[in-house]
Amino acid sequence: MTKKINKDHLETFKNNGSVFVKSLFPKEDIEIILEEIKLWTKFSPAINRNGAIFSAHDLLLQNLSIFSKSVLSIVLRNDIINFVKSYYKSDIILSKIEYREQLVPKVEMPIHSDFGSSVSFMIYLNGVEDKFGSTYCYDGTHKLNHKKTKTNISEFEITKANGEEGSTLVFHSNVLHKRTTTHLKGRKIIWFTFQKLSKNVTINKTLFSRESLANLTKKQQLILGISKKDNISESFAEDLICDQLPNEESLSFVESKILLNALYKRIFIYFKTKVRRFLNILSPRL
Repeated sequence: MTKKINKDHLETFKNNGSVFVKSLFPKEDIEIILEEIKLWTKFSPAINRNGAIFSAHDLLLQNLSIFSKSVLSIVLRNDIINFVKSYYKSDIILSKIEYREQLVPKVEMPIHSDFGSSVSFMIYLNGVEDKFGSTYCYDGTHKLNHKKTKTNISEFEITKANGEEGSTLVFHSNVLHKRTTTHLKGRKIIWFTFQKLSKNVTINKTLFSRESLANLTKKQQLILGISKKDNISESFAEDLICDQLPNEESLSFVESKILLNALYKRIFIYFKTKVRRFLNILSPRL
């Protein structure tokens, strides 16, 4: 039986600015998503115009629903939608959904706030504990104005992300939080964010594949701004639906392009070093 996020979780979130729910998403759902995106996680470097980015530290799939046809139907569950709508007491919109995989150990991320008033869900696909990079949220700090108030962080209790695969941290963007030192690489998360729907809402342009939209309910489509309601028009997402899905051929092409650019860079550095040495030899004679 799938675990649900409930009213008790909502009250905790309202008071603390975060809540950690163990095993919120079942193992079967996680395996479906990981299977669908495995093409894009086995290559490095991988980059394309649709938001697949490989850096020295992270693999990032920004527009996750064009790499996984199932992710929207899995994460936009009724209990998730109702939780966020009940918090805002308003209609909501999904402002981002992405996959992140940590490729190297990292030093601790300092305590900070992301500001704003969005609500984010961070699903830990392979579990979370301190050595993998746990997120610590400082309870109640989402109610503070961090630009005007200096906070004595020792006064606040901490909500820690620590649990098995499928466990999920829900946090307010204004809550103070940090990530612990990551001693082991490999942390995999899905990070998706909601905002209160208003005429002034600003969101990133999120691409959706038509395949990922095919089996969504009207309620789920509204969360994406696809269906017409109030101040959302049907044209809202017209340019955000992707017909051309990435494939192995396109990935191989961009990988080759990156490797070629890397080769050019190495050649440039080689000749730059040679010229510098030549000038150093020549300079005493001048």
